Amino acid sequence: MSLELRALRADDAGGARAAHAELAAEDFAFLPFFDAEEAWDAYLARITRLSRGEDLPPGIVPWTDLYGVVDGVVVGRVSVRHRLTESLERVGGHIGYGVRPAYRRRGYATALLGAGPAVAREHGIDPALVMCDDNNNPAQQRSSSAAAECWRTWRTSPTADPSGATGCPTR
Repeated sequence: MSLELRALRADDAGGARAAHAELAAEDFAFLPFFDAEEAWDAYLARITRLSRGEDLPPGIVPWTDLYGVVDGVVVGRVSVRHRLTESLERVGGHIGYGVRPAYRRRGYATALLGAGPAVAREHGIDPALVMCDDNNNPAQQRSSSAAAECWRTWRTSPTADPSGATGCPTR
């Protein structure tokens, strides 16, 4: 099974909504700004505008999402923020990713994270900041791999200072 990285399409509605519901249990918003009452095509149009920076709420930055799809099933996503706010410098960074629980430990997270730096470079970001919670050992191992040029961990409290900074520029 090969992982396809792409934007969401009209035929992804069921799988993407299922992924969103599964990861919501882990307090992870798989679909940004998702409204379950909104028609799928309207959601895709709205999220495309927002991700390009059109009509963004305060404190939100433009971003690129690539969804990992295997045999037509949405298994995960990588997001690349095109710039950082002070808040994102502390928690979040440029690159974030998530994989549905049933598809973990198959290499998809590594592939998704590995795609992030190239997307970041397309937007003039080099190095990209990748962050993970300090109690997420698998994510720390992936983040400190060669795919992530710059990574940090943060303590469970988002107000705590980041630790474990490696090769990260300041502002």
